[in-house]
Amino acid sequence: METTGYPYSAAYLETVPCRDFQLKAGDIALIDGGFIHGVRHSGNGKPRLVLNSFFGFARPDLVLWWT
Repeated sequence: METTGYPYSAAYLETVPCRDFQLKAGDIALIDGGFIHGVRHSGNGKPRLVLNSFFGFARPDLVLWWT
């Protein structure tokens, strides 16, 4: 895992539950960025598009959203 984009050591992640999603071209994945996450590159040389969005509460009645 240390060579796939995770900033955490393999020893730290040994006890953390994980899931490995097999995505194909055209798939859309939405994940909670608060979880430890990383991306394995397929090595096919094709570009990958990543979009990030965040939202938070400025007040109980006001949600802020940005990309």
